[in-house]
Amino acid sequence: MSQFRNDTTGQRTSTVGLTESERHRLLAAERRRVILDVLTENAALELGELTTAVATREPGVDAADEEDVEHVMISLYHVHLPMLEEYGCITMNDWTRRVEKGPNWARMTPLL
Repeated sequence: MSQFRNDTTGQRTSTVGLTESERHRLLAAERRRVILDVLTENAALELGELTTAVATREPGVDAADEEDVEHVMISLYHVHLPMLEEYGCITMNDWTRRVEKGPNWARMTPLL
């Protein structure tokens, strides 16, 4: 996988396709699959909107419970979104907290 450093975020972003192993690694976590599913229906979302949508779809998470939603947001921000961004599936602007489909988006959607 070829990579370049994004000038605005400093993150590594893929410019070439993902290997089968990388795609399966990304889809191994249920929460990442939910993130991709939510973004399939929305071109871009702010982190708060994405968090609410993910929390609503996850079993065992009460989307009305602020603590549950906060745990989801922390997990998205520190674990799942950075991994999806590293492989070019999404992009996230740290200033606006806007999450969008990335350059490798089309390589992931057939597996959803």
